[in-house]
Amino acid sequence: MSEHAPPAVPGDAAVGPEQARLSPERIDALLADFRSWLEQTAPPPPPEPAGPTVDLHTLLGQFVALRHEVNLQTKANRIQQEQSAEALRQLGAALDELERRDEAAEQARQQAGDEQTRPLLKALVDVYDALSLARREVQRVQEAMGPALEKMEALAEVPEESEPPSAPPLPARAAGPASAASRRTLWEKWFVPLPQQAAPAGAPVADQRPDAVPLWREAFARQRQQLQSLRTVQGEARQAAEQARRFIESVVTGYTMSVQRLDRALQQQGLEPIPCLGLPFDPETMEVVEVVPGAGRASTEVVEEVRRGYRWRDRLFRFAQVRVAKP
Repeated sequence: MSEHAPPAVPGDAAVGPEQARLSPERIDALLADFRSWLEQTAPPPPPEPAGPTVDLHTLLGQFVALRHEVNLQTKANRIQQEQSAEALRQLGAALDELERRDEAAEQARQQAGDEQTRPLLKALVDVYDALSLARREVQRVQEAMGPALEKMEALAEVPEESEPPSAPPLPARAAGPASAASRRTLWEKWFVPLPQQAAPAGAPVADQRPDAVPLWREAFARQRQQLQSLRTVQGEARQAAEQARRFIESVVTGYTMSVQRLDRALQQQGLEPIPCLGLPFDPETMEVVEVVPGAGRASTEVVEEVRRGYRWRDRLFRFAQVRVAKP
């Protein structure tokens, strides 16, 4: 239905039968008015498309072409992905090969350095063993000679009371044998004869010569000189014993310092000693040089380390030589 009402009849006059008849002119006028009214009330027509008209056949062809192009693009993308994956795989393999070559070159350089360093380390280890052995031998000598040197020093001490008097008095002739013997000193008992008593009638008088006193004094002087020489020799012996003890102590100290310095140098080069004492025997790192009876020890327990073993850079450098308890 239209929103506009039809045009009103002018004057709203009643239409008679004569006027009710429509003449051709009247019909044309009414149609012209109705056409103008329709033109005024009708919406504007939609604009016509600028492009050509697309039918169903064309649209289907376009979709088929698009699908074919999408398939081609997908295939190209898949090929591109496969090529990229292959390139990445080859690049990874090249990187792995490069790393392996670098590791092999580094190992070769390290092995070359190890081969150059190994003789030096062996020489240092041999020197360490020689110094350790020499220190043990000197310590044994020190332990063996210590009591002897102390005894020598004790024997070299000369007591002051053993020195004879410078001029002992001449024993009295009139004294009896008991009183004279009681007053005699040690040196008189050794080197001075007993005073001569009065000889009985008929006895010889040869012992009462006038040269008895000079002979006694000469023997005393000779004994005093021997005592002084003995004291000189004893002093020299005491001094020699003291020098010998000091020399042995200095030798032990020097060997100990040298062994400690070599031990630090070996540790700086990466040599690690293999612990042995008190542990069970390990055939991977130890060599048995002797089996000894060990009371109260477990079977195959290491009781003594004869030669130290070493590890170098997590590898065995030298076996340890040990003595183990008898099973």
